[in-house]
Amino acid sequence: MLLKNILKQFWGFMILPLCLISCGGNSDSGILEFNYLAVQVEEDDNWSIMDSNGKIVVNKEYSPKDEISIITSDGVYWVKSGIDGKFRLYSIDSPKKPIISEEYTYATIFMNGKAFVSDGENPIQVINTKGKIKKKLPREIRLVNVYDNVVSDRIAFCDKNENFGYLDTDGNVVIEAQYDEAYSFSNGVALVGKKGENKLYIIGENGKEKGVIDLEKYEVVQYNPIFTEDKLAVKEKANYERLLYLGKDAKVALELSKNYVECGYYSNFFGGYAMVEDKEGNEGVINDKGEPVIRIGKYDHIYNMRNGTFIAGNNGPKDKWGIVDGEDNIIIDADYSGGLLLMLGDNYVMQDGSDYLLVDANGDEIKNSQFQKLSASWYRHAISHDIKQIADDIVSQIETKGYAPILGKRNIMDIVNALNQQAENQPRGKKYMDLPSFKADVYDVEVSLGFNERTLYEKTHKEVVNDGWFAHEKTISDGWFWNENAMLEDVHFFIDNLHEDVNVERLSEEIFEALKEKGFDYAADYYYEAKNGDKFAGVGVTPGYKEISVTFYPYKEYSENQFE
Repeated sequence: MLLKNILKQFWGFMILPLCLISCGGNSDSGILEFNYLAVQVEEDDNWSIMDSNGKIVVNKEYSPKDEISIITSDGVYWVKSGIDGKFRLYSIDSPKKPIISEEYTYATIFMNGKAFVSDGENPIQVINTKGKIKKKLPREIRLVNVYDNVVSDRIAFCDKNENFGYLDTDGNVVIEAQYDEAYSFSNGVALVGKKGENKLYIIGENGKEKGVIDLEKYEVVQYNPIFTEDKLAVKEKANYERLLYLGKDAKVALELSKNYVECGYYSNFFGGYAMVEDKEGNEGVINDKGEPVIRIGKYDHIYNMRNGTFIAGNNGPKDKWGIVDGEDNIIIDADYSGGLLLMLGDNYVMQDGSDYLLVDANGDEIKNSQFQKLSASWYRHAISHDIKQIADDIVSQIETKGYAPILGKRNIMDIVNALNQQAENQPRGKKYMDLPSFKADVYDVEVSLGFNERTLYEKTHKEVVNDGWFAHEKTISDGWFWNENAMLEDVHFFIDNLHEDVNVERLSEEIFEALKEKGFDYAADYYYEAKNGDKFAGVGVTPGYKEISVTFYPYKEYSENQFE
């Protein structure tokens, strides 16, 4: 339906639920720099903001029920209210009052100083860190999707036909919507898929194809597959799903000497190193030549910090963690109960019992930097439902003289011939005919035609059969055939799977407004009629919780509401 290949979650043991790699359009730029972090110094405190030196610069300002976004380098951040779910924009220079009065239902993080925002109904907008609107996107753009492991200057979007393309961070379309799936740009390339093909295409920033990955042969190992350091981690299906790396031309760029398996996102190369596993799930590290540098199984758990260092630890009574570099040299002694895939400035965020604290690269703890919890939410989506367009698309099928695709036709045989329907594809013994769904904006609408008699009847004949003991008559079916006496009575549209933020009552109102423009007038609650010769055409609308039914009666014999 509306959203494809998004909102999937991952992450494991003791690790902050963020992917912090920042990838520009042309090259990786390393770890996303954190200069500020929202923290609760004590459990259930209001949220404060800490700088990279461990100093509290905003003190207990936001409710513990709120969520605080990743904070930009110049101190701008979203606060998502725990009460109404709205996004409000704040700055560490003015933490008590939002920068702007506008509130949003959706917001992305800031990239190149820009974020995408929406209220769910109106077109998506681009704003800068001062909250100023820089661009309104066309209504055809329904979704802007920022994946949660890449910051890029190419942003995937989805149009009303569920085709994907790319915007730049100013909101300009740089690659037209033409793909069935589209992943993040990294190292100047992205992977895209076309409908009905078991392939992924590697495209450049101008949309030109650079290579084709055969998914019969390879399987990508991430939910958002990206190139890092010019390599893409894949599994080779024919060889026990062993790990190898493809280049931007889709040819093998690095073939490993041992049969390693993948570690998902961590199998990407960062800082010249990648993580691998053996078939038993033991973890290790290889360099960019594919050579092992941290032997498999030395540590029970190891996580790539993406700057050439790793959080490493072992299970056991002490269960201690530290930081090592890619050659297994100790950076921070294994004196901590855990660690996060996060650096604040040049300092590592480590865990000591129930507290987190900052530790510098020399292993020295930053004084008074302890805190209990942190919030660094990665907001990804801006969505526009365009309720008016949904209503218009539904009502476009309705005319005062009949259902648009079969205008004026009532006899089932005329309808069958006009719509090219086959009896074997229809339900048996029912008074309705199922039609293929049509697109009403980004929603599928189920359509069925209702008749005064059953649409199909079964022809049979009698045969005498002998079971070896007795001869008896048996009824044999000759098949199901259209009932030529059936006449159309109504057309039913059923719209479900509406997004949680679509206001069904608002959609009903927009349907009524669209009906008025077609010549229908109010007859009763949720019911409109229009004069059609000596008959009436009526439309009933029934809103539900997250669905809505529209029933069209093209040939009403009478009406309680007589038009002049």
